[in-house]
Amino acid sequence: MKTKTTRFFFKGKISNFSHFSTNYYVNSLQYNQFLNNNTFTYNSQPISGHSLNAQLKNTQKTTIVVGGGVVGVSTALYLCQNTRDNVILLEKLPEFAKETSNANGGIMGLEYNIIWVSKAIRTHYWNSLIDRDYPFKFRLKALFERHMLRWIFNMFISIRKDQENLDKIDNLAKLSGKEFDALQKIIPREKYDVIAKGLLSLYDTMHDFEKKLDFYEKKIKKGFQIVEIPSAEILKMEPILSSSQEKFIKGIYWPVETNLETEKFTNSMLNYCNEKFKQRFKVLIETQADSFLINAEKDNSEILGVVTNNGIIGLDRIVVAAGLQSKDLLDALNVKCLLAPVKGYTLSIPVKNFPLGVKTIVSDEKKRMSFSQIGEQIRIAAFAEFNGRDKNIKEKRKKQITHNLEEKIGKFPEENRNYWVGLRPVSPDDVPFIGRIKKFKNLYVNAGHGSKGTTLALGAARILTEIMNPNGVESLNHKDYEFERFY
Repeated sequence: MKTKTTRFFFKGKISNFSHFSTNYYVNSLQYNQFLNNNTFTYNSQPISGHSLNAQLKNTQKTTIVVGGGVVGVSTALYLCQNTRDNVILLEKLPEFAKETSNANGGIMGLEYNIIWVSKAIRTHYWNSLIDRDYPFKFRLKALFERHMLRWIFNMFISIRKDQENLDKIDNLAKLSGKEFDALQKIIPREKYDVIAKGLLSLYDTMHDFEKKLDFYEKKIKKGFQIVEIPSAEILKMEPILSSSQEKFIKGIYWPVETNLETEKFTNSMLNYCNEKFKQRFKVLIETQADSFLINAEKDNSEILGVVTNNGIIGLDRIVVAAGLQSKDLLDALNVKCLLAPVKGYTLSIPVKNFPLGVKTIVSDEKKRMSFSQIGEQIRIAAFAEFNGRDKNIKEKRKKQITHNLEEKIGKFPEENRNYWVGLRPVSPDDVPFIGRIKKFKNLYVNAGHGSKGTTLALGAARILTEIMNPNGVESLNHKDYEFERFY
């Protein structure tokens, strides 16, 4: 999206904007005149004047959240719960949680978290050149992503602090765990298929296990629960592995981990907001945020409205929480957002083909894969490809992910195999961006959660709410997640 800035003063009636990427600069008087005459079109019906906002409580601020995935909806929920704001949630698709939050691995990894941007990335790069089937892939197409060279530069700086960055992720995941426990009191876990009891990490060589000892020792020092499982006990813990072609010498069990169906989880939170906060919560689907109205009276540091394909919506604050698309929106404001798309695959198959089901989340770090039972399906998530925004489902990868799962649980029927790919938005240090963007006094971001969006969404929403409505309480150090840490 190439951005052009234009000084434009509204006269008369303007309505039904199509997609464009020009920001408009107005003074407050012209802005109010415009809103009084503007028509916002939604569901093919015109809403006269500024009545979209007028349907909400006029005495309260309006906050717009852009993005209908698990991060965006979590943000909207926390703003509804913890502020008096009117909250308008924008989603460009006809349904929510249909991008990266759709058919992902669904792991709620509250203690078992690894960091992608680490010193090991150099090894992954060279191995990917040698081994065609290596789970990490780095392709030339990745370099054509905007700001990618800057991302790579900052990534190499960040890997020197990989343990510090993992600490930030662990802290955020721990906070998410507390928030998840509280959320289940108002939105029962049965609504989003919470099934797995713990995570079982498998090793087939002592060499691979010993390489991780330092990792486990550091986790134990943080107070995390880790149980070493001898080879003889692995099948008792996870019977579905009895058909495995592999021999495991050891397992590590993380008892507090679980999983869920991220799409159902997202929509459960959305439904709760619709029911609980109907007077000040609005949902707009098929509404694409394209560009912005900016106040020309205040050094261009305040956003007055968001331009969508259906019209313009006035606002007091705006949160960009749209995954990888956050990068495009911020580019429209001449804000460089360092997010790299990292492609991941999943395969879902009916659990009815396996009478034993899956009791835990099974993880194999060597192959960069995990699988578990989510509802009535077994789902395997695998691979990490730096390949631009390519979302094609490669036949070779389909065969590989199928083979990896069959090695663990045995053969399964060819019908009803559902493959999916998603683009994970990864920051240069694998730590999400949470907070205000300093260029604008009312612009906030909650993006860059990478492969851990399901895990980190609630903790990130808590932090962002604290930043937007400061009361002296910081659940975590807000500076650890600030947007400008690379500038």
